[in-house]
Amino acid sequence: MRVVTSNEHEFHPIGSSSDLEVCMVREADDGGISGFIRIRKGATLPRHRHIAAEETYMIQGRMDLGDGRIAQAGDYLLMNTSSF
Repeated sequence: MRVVTSNEHEFHPIGSSSDLEVCMVREADDGGISGFIRIRKGATLPRHRHIAAEETYMIQGRMDLGDGRIAQAGDYLLMNTSSF
């Protein structure tokens, strides 16, 4: 079992913007990754692709999904590669 405690989370900027930060917690042998992404209020997540499904659990805040829906704290999102 691997436990990453809240005081071990190290967030690092994604790209040149300080609006997006990532904290990687696991890299799997098959290329999959797990981590946390912190998006500053008002920031836009760049369009991107994944090689497999993307799972998101909203811990805090709200996020416009771009299709008329708003995700909020407590919501779980599963986006299959076919839905991109």
